[in-house]
Amino acid sequence: MLDQNWALEAIYSIFDRKKISPLLRGYGRFSREDLVGLIWSGYTLEEQKIFLGMMESCGICFKVRELQNGEWEYIAPELLPEWSGAQDQLLGRLREDSPTAEAEAHYAFLHEGVLRGYLSKIGQHAHDAPVYWKYGCWFYEQTTRSQVLIESRWEDTESEFGAGTIRFRAWGVRASDLIEQLLQALESLPIGQPPEIKRIHYAGVGVSSYAPVESGASRLDNLKIPAHPELTNKSTPKIFVSYAWGDDSSDDARKRGEVVERLCETLRKEDWNIIRDKNAVRSGDLISDFMKLIGLADHVIVVLSDKYLRSPYCMIELHSIYQRSVGDKEDFLRRIIPLMLADAKFGTPEDRVEYARHWETRYLKLKSNLDYLAVDDFRLYQNMKKWYVDVGDMLAYVNDVLVPCGFDNIVKDDFAALRQMLQRRR
Repeated sequence: MLDQNWALEAIYSIFDRKKISPLLRGYGRFSREDLVGLIWSGYTLEEQKIFLGMMESCGICFKVRELQNGEWEYIAPELLPEWSGAQDQLLGRLREDSPTAEAEAHYAFLHEGVLRGYLSKIGQHAHDAPVYWKYGCWFYEQTTRSQVLIESRWEDTESEFGAGTIRFRAWGVRASDLIEQLLQALESLPIGQPPEIKRIHYAGVGVSSYAPVESGASRLDNLKIPAHPELTNKSTPKIFVSYAWGDDSSDDARKRGEVVERLCETLRKEDWNIIRDKNAVRSGDLISDFMKLIGLADHVIVVLSDKYLRSPYCMIELHSIYQRSVGDKEDFLRRIIPLMLADAKFGTPEDRVEYARHWETRYLKLKSNLDYLAVDDFRLYQNMKKWYVDVGDMLAYVNDVLVPCGFDNIVKDDFAALRQMLQRRR
Protein backbone atom coordinates (compact mmCIF):
# COMPACT_ATOMS: atom_id res chain seq x y z
CA MET A 1 0.00 0.00 0.00
CA LEU A 2 1.20 3.48 -0.84
CA ASP A 3 1.66 5.81 2.12
CA GLN A 4 -0.51 8.77 1.08
CA ASN A 5 1.30 11.41 3.15
CA TRP A 6 4.66 10.23 1.84
CA ALA A 7 3.38 10.44 -1.74
CA LEU A 8 1.81 13.88 -1.24
CA GLU A 9 5.05 15.19 0.23
CA ALA A 10 6.93 14.04 -2.88
CA ILE A 11 4.28 15.48 -5.23
CA TYR A 12 3.89 18.89 -3.65
CA SER A 13 7.62 19.37 -3.24
CA ILE A 14 7.62 20.87 -6.76
CA PHE A 15 5.81 23.87 -5.23
CA ASP A 16 8.52 24.37 -2.59
CA ARG A 17 8.84 28.18 -2.63
CA LYS A 18 12.44 28.14 -1.41
CA LYS A 19 13.94 25.74 -3.96
CA ILE A 20 11.92 24.11 -6.73
CA SER A 21 9.09 26.55 -7.35
CA PRO A 22 11.37 29.49 -8.24
CA LEU A 23 13.17 27.31 -10.79
CA LEU A 24 10.01 26.14 -12.55
CA ARG A 25 7.75 29.15 -11.98
CA GLY A 26 7.25 31.24 -15.09
CA TYR A 27 8.15 28.25 -17.25
CA GLY A 28 5.85 25.49 -16.06
CA ARG A 29 7.27 22.66 -18.18
CA PHE A 30 9.21 19.71 -16.82
CA SER A 31 10.00 16.04 -17.40
CA ARG A 32 10.40 13.21 -14.93
CA GLU A 33 14.18 13.48 -15.34
CA ASP A 34 14.03 17.16 -14.35
CA LEU A 35 12.30 16.27 -11.09
CA VAL A 36 14.77 13.45 -10.44
CA GLY A 37 17.64 15.94 -10.76
CA LEU A 38 15.92 18.41 -8.45
CA ILE A 39 13.96 16.51 -5.80
CA TRP A 40 13.18 12.87 -6.63
CA SER A 41 16.64 11.26 -6.66
CA GLY A 42 15.76 9.23 -3.55
CA TYR A 43 12.75 7.52 -5.15
CA THR A 44 12.64 4.51 -7.47
CA LEU A 45 11.52 4.79 -11.10
CA GLU A 46 8.28 2.99 -10.24
CA GLU A 47 7.57 5.43 -7.40
CA GLN A 48 8.28 8.42 -9.64
CA LYS A 49 5.80 7.15 -12.23
CA ILE A 50 3.18 6.67 -9.50
CA PHE A 51 3.71 10.28 -8.37
CA LEU A 52 3.28 11.58 -11.92
CA GLY A 53 0.12 9.51 -12.37
CA MET A 54 -1.32 10.96 -9.17
CA MET A 55 -0.37 14.49 -10.26
CA GLU A 56 -2.20 13.99 -13.57
CA SER A 57 -5.30 12.53 -11.95
CA CYS A 58 -5.45 15.46 -9.50
CA GLY A 59 -5.08 18.05 -12.27
CA ILE A 60 -1.72 19.28 -10.99
CA CYS A 61 -0.11 18.69 -14.39
CA PHE A 62 -0.81 17.20 -17.82
CA LYS A 63 1.20 15.65 -20.65
CA VAL A 64 1.98 17.90 -23.60
CA ARG A 65 4.77 16.36 -25.66
CA GLU A 66 6.27 12.90 -26.03
CA LEU A 67 10.06 12.98 -25.84
CA GLN A 68 12.44 10.91 -27.95
CA ASN A 69 13.24 8.62 -25.03
CA GLY A 70 9.57 7.59 -24.80
CA GLU A 71 8.87 9.73 -21.76
CA TRP A 72 6.76 12.91 -21.62
CA GLU A 73 7.10 16.60 -21.04
CA TYR A 74 4.48 17.94 -18.61
CA ILE A 75 2.93 21.32 -17.89
CA ALA A 76 1.93 22.43 -14.38
CA PRO A 77 -0.70 25.21 -14.91
CA GLU A 78 0.15 26.87 -11.60
CA LEU A 79 3.77 27.37 -12.71
CA LEU A 80 3.11 28.68 -16.21
CA PRO A 81 4.16 32.25 -17.15
CA GLU A 82 1.64 35.03 -16.77
CA TRP A 83 -0.05 36.55 -19.82
CA SER A 84 2.78 38.51 -21.44
CA GLY A 85 3.33 41.27 -23.93
CA ALA A 86 4.25 38.56 -26.44
CA GLN A 87 0.78 36.99 -26.34
CA ASP A 88 -0.82 40.42 -26.30
CA GLN A 89 0.92 41.38 -29.54
CA LEU A 90 0.47 38.00 -31.22
CA LEU A 91 -3.19 37.55 -30.37
CA GLY A 92 -3.96 41.26 -30.48
CA ARG A 93 -5.35 40.88 -33.99
CA LEU A 94 -8.32 39.08 -32.43
CA ARG A 95 -9.27 42.30 -30.68
CA GLU A 96 -9.53 44.08 -34.02
CA ASP A 97 -12.79 42.21 -34.62
CA SER A 98 -15.56 41.83 -32.06
CA PRO A 99 -15.92 38.22 -30.93
CA THR A 100 -18.72 36.18 -32.44
CA ALA A 101 -19.78 34.92 -29.02
CA GLU A 102 -18.77 35.49 -25.39
CA ALA A 103 -19.45 33.99 -22.00
CA GLU A 104 -18.38 34.52 -18.41
CA ALA A 105 -18.33 32.03 -15.56
CA HIS A 106 -18.43 33.99 -12.30
CA TYR A 107 -17.40 32.33 -9.02
CA ALA A 108 -18.19 33.82 -5.61
CA PHE A 109 -14.92 32.14 -4.60
CA LEU A 110 -12.58 31.27 -7.47
CA HIS A 111 -10.39 28.48 -6.14
CA GLU A 112 -7.01 27.83 -7.79
CA GLY A 113 -8.03 24.17 -7.94
CA VAL A 114 -10.80 25.09 -10.40
CA LEU A 115 -8.39 26.94 -12.69
CA ARG A 116 -5.67 24.33 -12.40
CA GLY A 117 -8.11 21.46 -12.95
CA TYR A 118 -9.85 23.10 -15.90
CA LEU A 119 -6.66 23.94 -17.78
CA SER A 120 -5.36 20.42 -17.10
CA LYS A 121 -8.64 19.01 -18.44
CA ILE A 122 -8.15 20.94 -21.68
CA GLY A 123 -4.45 20.02 -21.79
CA GLN A 124 -5.11 16.30 -21.31
CA HIS A 125 -7.19 16.41 -24.48
CA ALA A 126 -5.24 18.93 -26.60
CA HIS A 127 -1.65 18.35 -25.38
CA ASP A 128 0.70 20.97 -26.93
CA ALA A 129 -1.69 22.34 -29.58
CA PRO A 130 -3.00 25.40 -27.62
CA VAL A 131 -0.95 28.39 -26.52
CA TYR A 132 -0.90 28.26 -22.70
CA TRP A 133 -0.21 30.77 -19.94
CA LYS A 134 -1.06 30.78 -16.25
CA TYR A 135 -4.74 29.78 -16.05
CA GLY A 136 -5.52 30.69 -19.65
CA CYS A 137 -5.10 29.47 -23.23
CA TRP A 138 -5.91 30.07 -26.89
CA PHE A 139 -6.66 27.45 -29.53
CA TYR A 140 -8.45 26.79 -32.81
CA GLU A 141 -11.17 24.11 -32.93
CA GLN A 142 -11.67 22.35 -36.24
CA THR A 143 -15.28 21.09 -36.16
CA THR A 144 -16.73 24.49 -35.21
CA ARG A 145 -14.16 26.34 -37.35
CA SER A 146 -13.67 28.74 -34.46
CA GLN A 147 -10.90 29.99 -32.21
CA VAL A 148 -11.29 30.80 -28.54
CA LEU A 149 -9.45 32.89 -25.95
CA ILE A 150 -9.90 31.74 -22.33
CA GLU A 151 -8.78 34.15 -19.60
CA SER A 152 -9.10 34.04 -15.81
CA ARG A 153 -9.00 36.87 -13.31
CA TRP A 154 -9.79 37.60 -9.69
CA GLU A 155 -11.65 40.75 -8.70
CA ASP A 156 -8.82 41.41 -6.25
CA THR A 157 -5.94 41.03 -8.72
CA GLU A 158 -3.29 41.82 -6.11
CA SER A 159 -4.18 39.02 -3.68
CA GLU A 160 -5.55 36.61 -6.35
CA PHE A 161 -8.10 35.47 -3.79
CA GLY A 162 -11.87 35.55 -3.48
CA ALA A 163 -14.40 36.21 -6.23
CA GLY A 164 -13.29 35.80 -9.82
CA THR A 165 -14.30 35.12 -13.40
CA ILE A 166 -13.32 32.83 -16.26
CA ARG A 167 -13.98 34.66 -19.53
CA PHE A 168 -14.52 33.04 -22.94
CA ARG A 169 -14.32 34.91 -26.24
CA ALA A 170 -14.65 33.06 -29.54
CA TRP A 171 -14.44 34.00 -33.21
CA GLY A 172 -15.69 31.80 -36.03
CA VAL A 173 -18.50 30.01 -37.83
CA ARG A 174 -19.91 28.19 -34.77
CA ALA A 175 -18.28 30.13 -31.97
CA SER A 176 -21.25 29.77 -29.64
CA ASP A 177 -21.17 25.99 -30.04
CA LEU A 178 -17.50 25.93 -29.06
CA ILE A 179 -18.09 28.09 -25.99
CA GLU A 180 -21.05 25.94 -24.95
CA GLN A 181 -18.95 22.78 -24.97
CA LEU A 182 -16.22 24.50 -22.95
CA LEU A 183 -18.76 25.77 -20.41
CA GLN A 184 -20.28 22.35 -19.96
CA ALA A 185 -16.82 20.87 -19.37
CA LEU A 186 -16.17 23.58 -16.78
CA GLU A 187 -19.47 22.94 -15.00
CA SER A 188 -18.67 19.23 -14.78
CA LEU A 189 -15.61 19.87 -12.59
CA PRO A 190 -16.25 18.45 -9.09
CA ILE A 191 -14.56 21.42 -7.38
CA GLY A 192 -16.25 24.16 -5.34
CA GLN A 193 -19.63 25.76 -5.95
CA PRO A 194 -20.99 25.90 -9.53
CA PRO A 195 -20.37 29.23 -11.25
CA GLU A 196 -22.97 31.72 -12.41
CA ILE A 197 -22.89 31.60 -16.21
CA LYS A 198 -23.59 34.57 -18.46
CA ARG A 199 -23.77 33.92 -22.21
CA ILE A 200 -23.71 36.53 -24.97
CA HIS A 201 -24.81 35.57 -28.49
CA TYR A 202 -24.46 38.36 -30.99
CA ALA A 203 -26.92 39.30 -33.73
CA GLY A 204 -26.84 36.89 -36.64
CA VAL A 205 -25.26 34.13 -34.57
CA GLY A 206 -27.29 31.06 -33.82
CA VAL A 207 -27.62 29.80 -30.28
CA SER A 208 -25.80 26.55 -29.60
CA SER A 209 -27.65 23.40 -30.54
CA TYR A 210 -25.78 21.21 -28.03
CA ALA A 211 -27.77 19.49 -25.33
CA PRO A 212 -26.62 19.71 -21.68
CA VAL A 213 -23.71 17.43 -20.91
CA GLU A 214 -24.59 14.05 -19.39
CA SER A 215 -23.27 13.19 -15.97
CA GLY A 216 -19.71 11.84 -16.16
CA ALA A 217 -19.28 12.86 -19.81
CA SER A 218 -16.92 15.50 -21.17
CA ARG A 219 -17.70 17.78 -24.08
CA LEU A 220 -13.96 18.17 -24.58
CA ASP A 221 -13.94 14.71 -26.14
CA ASN A 222 -15.90 16.18 -29.07
CA LEU A 223 -13.32 18.87 -29.77
CA LYS A 224 -10.70 18.58 -32.50
CA ILE A 225 -7.85 20.93 -31.68
CA PRO A 226 -5.16 20.77 -34.40
CA ALA A 227 -1.56 21.60 -33.60
CA HIS A 228 -1.21 23.56 -36.85
CA PRO A 229 -4.41 25.53 -37.50
CA GLU A 230 -4.79 27.21 -40.87
CA LEU A 231 -6.01 30.72 -40.02
CA THR A 232 -6.83 33.25 -42.70
CA ASN A 233 -4.89 36.50 -42.51
CA LYS A 234 -7.07 39.52 -43.25
CA SER A 235 -4.07 41.76 -43.92
CA THR A 236 -0.42 41.48 -44.83
CA PRO A 237 1.07 39.01 -42.32
CA LYS A 238 3.70 40.10 -39.84
CA ILE A 239 7.16 38.93 -40.87
CA PHE A 240 9.57 38.52 -37.95
CA VAL A 241 13.35 38.43 -38.29
CA SER A 242 15.49 36.11 -36.16
CA TYR A 243 19.25 36.55 -36.42
CA ALA A 244 22.49 36.74 -34.46
CA TRP A 245 23.52 40.32 -33.92
CA GLY A 246 26.46 41.45 -36.02
CA ASP A 247 29.49 43.42 -34.93
CA ASP A 248 32.67 44.75 -36.56
CA SER A 249 35.01 42.04 -35.28
CA SER A 250 35.17 40.15 -38.59
CA ASP A 251 33.94 40.13 -42.18
CA ASP A 252 31.35 37.44 -41.29
CA ALA A 253 30.05 39.55 -38.40
CA ARG A 254 29.66 42.61 -40.59
CA LYS A 255 27.81 40.59 -43.23
CA ARG A 256 25.32 39.27 -40.65
CA GLY A 257 24.33 42.80 -39.75
CA GLU A 258 24.35 44.01 -43.35
CA VAL A 259 22.04 41.23 -44.54
CA VAL A 260 19.43 42.09 -41.94
CA GLU A 261 19.63 45.86 -42.45
CA ARG A 262 19.36 45.58 -46.23
CA LEU A 263 16.59 42.99 -46.34
CA CYS A 264 14.45 44.96 -43.85
CA GLU A 265 14.92 48.14 -45.90
CA THR A 266 14.01 46.31 -49.13
CA LEU A 267 10.92 44.60 -47.74
CA ARG A 268 9.54 47.75 -46.13
CA LYS A 269 9.62 49.43 -49.53
CA GLU A 270 7.27 46.67 -50.71
CA ASP A 271 4.91 47.29 -47.77
CA TRP A 272 5.76 44.16 -45.81
CA ASN A 273 5.12 44.40 -42.07
CA ILE A 274 8.63 43.63 -40.81
CA ILE A 275 9.11 43.05 -37.07
CA ARG A 276 12.62 42.92 -35.66
CA ASP A 277 14.23 43.67 -32.32
CA LYS A 278 15.21 47.23 -33.18
CA ASN A 279 11.64 48.34 -33.94
CA ALA A 280 9.78 46.05 -31.53
CA VAL A 281 11.84 46.23 -28.33
CA ARG A 282 12.10 49.57 -26.56
CA SER A 283 14.27 50.56 -23.62
CA GLY A 284 12.98 48.76 -20.53
CA ASP A 285 11.19 45.99 -22.47
CA LEU A 286 12.05 42.36 -21.81
CA ILE A 287 14.10 40.68 -24.55
CA SER A 288 12.53 37.39 -23.45
CA ASP A 289 9.09 38.69 -24.42
CA PHE A 290 10.29 39.37 -27.95
CA MET A 291 11.82 35.88 -28.14
CA LYS A 292 8.47 34.40 -27.09
CA LEU A 293 6.79 36.48 -29.77
CA ILE A 294 9.05 35.02 -32.46
CA GLY A 295 8.50 31.51 -31.15
CA LEU A 296 4.72 31.91 -31.49
CA ALA A 297 4.77 33.65 -34.89
CA ASP A 298 3.69 32.11 -38.19
CA HIS A 299 6.24 33.81 -40.47
CA VAL A 300 9.89 34.20 -39.42
CA ILE A 301 12.90 35.02 -41.59
CA VAL A 302 15.74 33.06 -39.96
CA VAL A 303 19.24 34.25 -40.88
CA LEU A 304 21.30 31.16 -40.06
CA SER A 305 24.97 31.58 -39.22
CA ASP A 306 27.44 29.66 -37.11
CA LYS A 307 27.03 32.25 -34.38
CA TYR A 308 23.24 31.86 -34.58
CA LEU A 309 23.43 28.09 -34.04
CA ARG A 310 25.70 28.55 -31.01
CA SER A 311 23.74 31.41 -29.45
CA PRO A 312 21.30 30.58 -26.61
CA TYR A 313 19.08 33.55 -27.52
CA CYS A 314 18.80 32.49 -31.16
CA MET A 315 18.27 28.83 -30.29
CA ILE A 316 15.42 29.77 -27.95
CA GLU A 317 13.71 31.46 -30.90
CA LEU A 318 14.34 28.66 -33.43
CA HIS A 319 13.44 25.84 -31.05
CA SER A 320 10.28 27.65 -29.92
CA ILE A 321 9.11 27.67 -33.56
CA TYR A 322 9.96 23.97 -33.78
CA GLN A 323 7.97 23.25 -30.62
CA ARG A 324 4.95 25.21 -31.87
CA SER A 325 5.12 22.96 -34.95
CA VAL A 326 5.18 19.94 -32.59
CA GLY A 327 8.23 18.73 -34.52
CA ASP A 328 6.27 18.44 -37.77
CA LYS A 329 8.60 19.07 -40.72
CA GLU A 330 6.07 20.67 -43.07
CA ASP A 331 4.65 23.00 -40.43
CA PHE A 332 8.11 24.00 -39.20
CA LEU A 333 9.20 24.88 -42.74
CA ARG A 334 5.91 26.71 -43.36
CA ARG A 335 6.63 29.01 -40.41
CA ILE A 336 10.22 29.91 -41.32
CA ILE A 337 11.96 31.51 -44.32
CA PRO A 338 15.58 30.38 -43.91
CA LEU A 339 18.62 32.22 -45.25
CA MET A 340 22.01 30.56 -44.84
CA LEU A 341 25.27 32.45 -44.43
CA ALA A 342 28.41 30.65 -45.57
CA ASP A 343 29.71 29.82 -42.08
CA ALA A 344 26.54 27.90 -41.14
CA LYS A 345 27.67 24.43 -42.19
CA PHE A 346 25.06 21.71 -41.64
CA GLY A 347 24.84 20.03 -45.05
CA THR A 348 25.95 16.60 -43.80
CA PRO A 349 25.04 14.44 -40.77
CA GLU A 350 28.57 14.98 -39.47
CA ASP A 351 28.10 18.76 -39.61
CA ARG A 352 24.79 18.58 -37.75
CA VAL A 353 26.30 16.30 -35.10
CA GLU A 354 28.83 19.04 -34.26
CA TYR A 355 26.05 21.42 -33.24
CA ALA A 356 24.35 18.69 -31.21
CA ARG A 357 27.64 18.00 -29.43
CA HIS A 358 28.11 21.71 -28.73
CA TRP A 359 24.80 21.94 -26.87
CA GLU A 360 25.22 18.59 -25.13
CA THR A 361 28.60 19.72 -23.80
CA ARG A 362 27.13 22.95 -22.45
CA TYR A 363 24.16 21.06 -20.97
CA LEU A 364 26.37 18.54 -19.16
CA LYS A 365 28.56 21.31 -17.76
CA LEU A 366 25.51 23.02 -16.25
CA LYS A 367 24.15 19.68 -15.02
CA SER A 368 27.29 19.14 -12.96
CA ASN A 369 26.66 22.50 -11.24
CA LEU A 370 22.88 22.24 -10.86
CA ASP A 371 22.79 23.35 -7.22
CA TYR A 372 24.44 26.67 -8.09
CA LEU A 373 22.22 27.72 -10.99
CA ALA A 374 20.11 30.85 -10.85
CA VAL A 375 16.45 30.61 -11.86
CA ASP A 376 16.99 31.86 -15.42
CA ASP A 377 20.09 29.70 -15.80
CA PHE A 378 18.12 26.62 -14.75
CA ARG A 379 15.59 27.32 -17.52
CA LEU A 380 18.45 27.69 -19.97
CA TYR A 381 19.76 24.31 -18.78
CA GLN A 382 16.32 22.77 -19.43
CA ASN A 383 16.30 24.24 -22.92
CA MET A 384 19.80 22.99 -23.76
CA LYS A 385 18.70 19.44 -22.98
CA LYS A 386 16.09 19.78 -25.76
CA TRP A 387 18.38 21.55 -28.20
CA TYR A 388 21.04 18.86 -28.42
CA VAL A 389 18.30 16.29 -29.04
CA ASP A 390 16.34 18.33 -31.62
CA VAL A 391 18.95 20.46 -33.40
CA GLY A 392 19.80 17.65 -35.82
CA ASP A 393 16.19 17.34 -36.98
CA MET A 394 15.75 21.11 -37.29
CA LEU A 395 18.86 21.50 -39.43
CA ALA A 396 18.09 18.42 -41.52
CA TYR A 397 14.65 19.89 -42.28
CA VAL A 398 16.17 23.21 -43.40
CA ASN A 399 18.83 21.38 -45.40
CA ASP A 400 16.05 19.73 -47.42
CA VAL A 401 14.86 23.10 -48.77
CA LEU A 402 16.40 25.03 -51.66
CA VAL A 403 17.20 28.41 -50.08
CA PRO A 404 19.71 31.20 -50.76
CA CYS A 405 23.10 30.30 -49.30
CA GLY A 406 25.95 32.75 -48.77
CA PHE A 407 25.91 36.54 -48.62
CA ASP A 408 26.14 37.11 -52.39
CA ASN A 409 23.28 34.72 -53.20
CA ILE A 410 21.06 36.12 -50.46
CA VAL A 411 21.38 39.74 -51.60
CA LYS A 412 21.43 38.90 -55.34
CA ASP A 413 19.01 40.97 -57.44
CA ASP A 414 17.86 42.84 -54.36
CA PHE A 415 16.85 39.70 -52.40
CA ALA A 416 14.91 38.26 -55.37
CA ALA A 417 14.81 34.70 -54.01
CA LEU A 418 13.59 35.86 -50.59
CA ARG A 419 10.93 38.12 -52.09
CA GLN A 420 9.69 35.24 -54.23
CA MET A 421 9.34 33.03 -51.13
CA LEU A 422 7.47 35.78 -49.31
CA GLN A 423 5.01 36.32 -52.15
CA ARG A 424 3.68 32.83 -51.42
CA ARG A 425 2.86 34.02 -47.89
CA ARG A 426 0.60 36.89 -49.01
